[in-house]
Amino acid sequence: MAAHKKVMNVRRDARVALSLLGDKTNAKGLREYVVIYGTARVTEGGAVDSCNAGPDLSGTECCLSTAGNAEHSRYITRITPSHFAGVGPWNTQGAE
Repeated sequence: MAAHKKVMNVRRDARVALSLLGDKTNAKGLREYVVIYGTARVTEGGAVDSCNAGPDLSGTECCLSTAGNAEHSRYITRITPSHFAGVGPWNTQGAE
């Protein structure tokens, strides 16, 4: 199976941003969210085992796998964070 467009893009330029939206609203009425900026590397295979075992939370990496069906190769994208942004109680500089 040919590499997915996202996989090709990350291999070409490893700079990534991952945003996650929370379900809480702070006292100012802002929805909590976090944006993780960093660099990524993609490896082929092993995503099915990784998904079944749960996320890899050791060290500073987040482990994400691309969607696809089990018959085809899957890719694992490991993101090494460089900085974070967003709104939430974890951010002392953000709006609270």
